[in-house]
Amino acid sequence: MQQRLEVDLSVLHRPQVLLLDEPYTGLDPGAAQVLSDLLARLVAEGCTLLLTTHDLGHALAASQRIVILARGGVVYDAPRAEVDPDAFGEVYQRLSA
Repeated sequence: MQQRLEVDLSVLHRPQVLLLDEPYTGLDPGAAQVLSDLLARLVAEGCTLLLTTHDLGHALAASQRIVILARGGVVYDAPRAEVDPDAFGEVYQRLSA
């Protein structure tokens, strides 16, 4: 419930830019879907979203661009349309190890 409240408070004023660090942590599947729908709606309204997560499924679904940071720098950067979701898990593991 704390995580849900914090996300709700962060979007209450309809920000132009929203930075979220692991927003899916602690959410049950239903709440995670509500969050995904909310984020998609905010992006459709023009909000820029920067999301950090280790949940590759949510990352791929919510993103227009995928960036992997490792060892203090960018090791992968591509538009979502160029990312193969079936192969991305392996790419992520290899680059973030």
